Amino acid sequence: MKQKVLNRHSRGGFESWKSYRLKIAAATAPFLKGEGLVIGPGNGNDLDYLQLEAHLETLTLLDIDQEAVDWGLKRQGASSHRVIGMNLLGFDEEKILGLLAGANQESAMIEGIGSARATLPGKIGDFDTILLAPVLTQLFLPQAMYVLRERGIAPEGDLLRALLDKTAEVMQGLKAFVDGQLKPGGFLVLWNDLLAFSPSDSLVKDFSQAGAREYLEKYTQAHGMSPATYGHGLLEGLGRVVSERYLLWPFSDTTTYLVKFSVVEKKSNNSWKNSICP
Repeated sequence: MKQKVLNRHSRGGFESWKSYRLKIAAATAPFLKGEGLVIGPGNGNDLDYLQLEAHLETLTLLDIDQEAVDWGLKRQGASSHRVIGMNLLGFDEEKILGLLAGANQESAMIEGIGSARATLPGKIGDFDTILLAPVLTQLFLPQAMYVLRERGIAPEGDLLRALLDKTAEVMQGLKAFVDGQLKPGGFLVLWNDLLAFSPSDSLVKDFSQAGAREYLEKYTQAHGMSPATYGHGLLEGLGRVVSERYLLWPFSDTTTYLVKFSVVEKKSNNSWKNSICP
């Protein structure tokens, strides 16, 4: 499903996700400084724009859906800010999805996926704080899987590998893009939904930081890394993780997501000479 359609469907989340939004705001507050960039804000349902305005000197918002961003700002009574429309994939997703919807040969699908080059624009600014909203679960793979499922195709083997490799390439491109915008010593604040649960699940009802960490480690050992887990870890590699926690996102009456929240301080040439960093 296209991101703009998803944004329209989730506008009601501003009210129902209030407690979750306040937790994100509280965890983010100590790291807001200087020039700020938010990547993938969408409707802003998990962002407190008034808080960002109070603590940042300037605010730039980057999203493929500029209408959703403008709607979110107005919904919270925030000021107008610089909004940049940008596709975080770095290639024409519609072209590739059209190929997956129409190609009769798996080899043609694989060739088409491989031909897409995930190339993002260069520098748009120098930022002290970058907030990366939970976009990792929305980058290419779910849309591609949806198109294939509509055709009754369950990708496996070389086709599945091509999809996963392209998704990894997109995330690597996103990391490089973020790295190019963030000043040395600046903070990257990111949070991503990693796993879905029923609200009645024991992990949700008896939630704890240790329990969430242990569950995720065991799940990853048994099933491998999900794209979101891979991407989150990749972005943490930009520097030193100075804050980390797990949160529950009560997405709907039937679904609660386990979210990982991290703050990464970008390495600078003179930082941490006596410490070992990833």
